[in-house]
Amino acid sequence: MSPRTLFATKSLFALGMAIAGARVLHDLDHNAVISAAGALSTISGVLFGFVLASVTMLSSFDSSKGIIGALKSNGVLKGIIEGLFETGTTLIAACLSAMISMFAPVVSNLALDYYALLFAGGYLVISMITFFFNWKSLSKIISYI
Repeated sequence: MSPRTLFATKSLFALGMAIAGARVLHDLDHNAVISAAGALSTISGVLFGFVLASVTMLSSFDSSKGIIGALKSNGVLKGIIEGLFETGTTLIAACLSAMISMFAPVVSNLALDYYALLFAGGYLVISMITFFFNWKSLSKIISYI
């Protein structure tokens, strides 16, 4: 599956979670949305930092020998780095959606700020799931380095 198709699929899942959340949860006033969006964007940013550090760490090792060389020759390293990039993309989308919710107005009794926050929450849930699986595979490699 191409990265764009995968991101579109994850976006549809995030949208589905946002719609389900809008039906179950009650609306928040703008001050509460700003507080929640700030926390959500901070969490997304910290997790993105871990993803970026992992990619940097894997890229900086000497790939001619050792476990990194073996992973590179088998094609496993490329899959791990692509998974980290995909997780980073959804984390950036979560952070941007949270930032949009901070500045989105309420137009015609449609709480755009609240719906953008729910969308960001959906992205964050998806990102945390993919981050868990990426970190699980990465921790197996780190123990041998």
